Amino acid sequence: MRPGALGSLQRGVLNLRANRELIALAWLQRLLLVALSVLSLLPFYWVLDLRLPGRQLAPDELLNWIVEAAERLLGQMATVPFWMAVVASSALLALVLFVYSFFEAGAFGVLAAGERRSPAADASPLARPPAGFRCYTWKTYQEAGGAYLWRFFWLMNLLLLFWTVWLLLVSVAALTSGFAAGSAGVGAALALGCLSVLPLAFVAMLLVFWGWFAQAEIVCRDRGVWPGLLGGLRLATRRLGTMIGLAVVLTLLVAGSAVVFLLLTLTLDTALASFGAIRVALGWSLQALQWLVSGVIHLTFSAAILAIVRADYDLLATREVAP
Repeated sequence: MRPGALGSLQRGVLNLRANRELIALAWLQRLLLVALSVLSLLPFYWVLDLRLPGRQLAPDELLNWIVEAAERLLGQMATVPFWMAVVASSALLALVLFVYSFFEAGAFGVLAAGERRSPAADASPLARPPAGFRCYTWKTYQEAGGAYLWRFFWLMNLLLLFWTVWLLLVSVAALTSGFAAGSAGVGAALALGCLSVLPLAFVAMLLVFWGWFAQAEIVCRDRGVWPGLLGGLRLATRRLGTMIGLAVVLTLLVAGSAVVFLLLTLTLDTALASFGAIRVALGWSLQALQWLVSGVIHLTFSAAILAIVRADYDLLATREVAP
């Protein structure tokens, strides 16, 4: 029986609870990604000889600082140090993608093993997870990360290319609305913007779950990058209703957590405005907690996608052996 959106999430929660060490590794992944992303900007910081502001800037001051940085960037584009900075920054960004791919492949490998070994019977997400879900060991995680590293790496590159095309479409829609506002009025611009929002949102949802399904296809069926992409796209379109249900739950969780942490941050800034060091320390603590929450959400949905792929695979196998 194919699980729906809630059924797959229920199995995802059980799978993640049984392999709860993945939550700490997901938090470590985000810490490393942030650190490496900041390091990738340092070559340009040194080449352009920028001075970071020692305080929070007003909007006009921030704009002036960005304009100054852009002017320096344009002035350095024909120099050798600039292109050396481009090479160094590109290498660090490739390392970011490698780190992300290793952690992602390791998590998918452990969760897929738990999904394969778990009983098919449903259980409450609050109940004790069945013993079959428990598959985490550092060796299993490391082996899965190494086995699928390159496939996940090139998959992420392709998905980034698709997201770049999506961003270009968003830019075209925004420019078209701007031209419509100048020529036909604000009402026409709003109408055109509303018409473009739904298709662009649908494409964004499809890209998010396409990536998840492709990763699950690679791990569950040991496929290459292109077969995984094609299989993920077929499964995403075939389970469109389930995907939309998962997208609604995901949107609510992400938006809700973002609002909660935003309110906590604003409250912290207001209450501790005169306690600089304490405010900064608590602010970083909130950020670390937000990484933890986002890791839990991401891993739960990854496990839910694996449950859908496994059920689809079992159904196809049953049809093939049936007389």
